[in-house]
Amino acid sequence: MTRRLEPQDLYAIKLVEDPQITPDGERIAYVVAEIDRGTYEYHRSIWVAAASGGGEPRRYTGGDNDSSPRWSPDGRALAFVPAR
Repeated sequence: MTRRLEPQDLYAIKLVEDPQITPDGERIAYVVAEIDRGTYEYHRSIWVAAASGGGEPRRYTGGDNDSSPRWSPDGRALAFVPAR
């Protein structure tokens, strides 16, 4: 049985944005955006996962609105724009 999409269902949806793969193809950094129930604003954090799909993704930043992850040419460092 299916049900209709309800407005509160939108809070469970997480959007994935701006994926960036390391030069060696081993890891992917990406932005996860989710909406806050209290303010109705999107909050973004950066996550890193293995490109192979193995292991659990981990949250890379603890900021409230971090964006634009970019790997260094050697893939050892990750730069991003922090929330202000």
